[in-house]
Amino acid sequence: MNKKEVDWPQQLFVKHGNLFLKLLQNRAESTRLEVDGLLRIFEEFKVPKHSRILDVSCGIGRHSIPLAQRGYSVLGLDLSPLFIAKANATAKARKVNSRARFLVVDVRKIATILEIEEPFNVMLNLWSSHGYYGEEEDVRIFTALRNLAARNGLLVDDTVNRDYLIINPQPATVDIVGDMELRERRRFDPETSWHESNWGFYMKRGRSQDKGKAEDSSSRLFAARIEGTARKSRMAIRKELWRIRPHALETRIQTNNRLLSSPTMT
Repeated sequence: MNKKEVDWPQQLFVKHGNLFLKLLQNRAESTRLEVDGLLRIFEEFKVPKHSRILDVSCGIGRHSIPLAQRGYSVLGLDLSPLFIAKANATAKARKVNSRARFLVVDVRKIATILEIEEPFNVMLNLWSSHGYYGEEEDVRIFTALRNLAARNGLLVDDTVNRDYLIINPQPATVDIVGDMELRERRRFDPETSWHESNWGFYMKRGRSQDKGKAEDSSSRLFAARIEGTARKSRMAIRKELWRIRPHALETRIQTNNRLLSSPTMT
């Protein structure tokens, strides 16, 4: 796959978003545990009640809506119109649409689109939602987030830990999600830190199985410790005054992820 030419997020999350939607809707127990983990981090870093939260790549609002139910004011962004429509509908059904707003936004354009927004106390970038467009774009995205942060703002970045993947490779998995079977084949290059996957979606019909739809994805991974990141990313983090604090997001479902809590330095 040519990472520079294929806009796989557009293909997977927009063109075929109805398939990925099933994965998001099947994570109720994981979502509950992840939200509990976020609340513990907020408490540790003394995030004020009713703070403003920016949820980047929010999907269907899995984290945004429970946080809005706890009194936070949340703005969720996602590339997928389908996911955003689902998030808005759920927020309205749970009567938190006054505190949870959702917009269709390409994360690469947040600096321009959100330039008139008030600063955010917390920014969330969860479920490995960066590294899609290469290192230079990551630097621009995290710089934009820093510029949107309030004084002593908190960034929580949840991503697959590169070091964990080297020790515990998973070349192929099969998951059953309702009436869908997801077959994922993976390839990881430890020299470049690029992780590539082929997603095969197969729908079950009784005892038979429909021909599946396959999509590719790629992302650049980082280690949990600052020394493991690329040189330019380290420079951007230090220049933009992000202070790195690794945290484990301990759930029974996702044991290989790490939350990276990065409060801005005063």
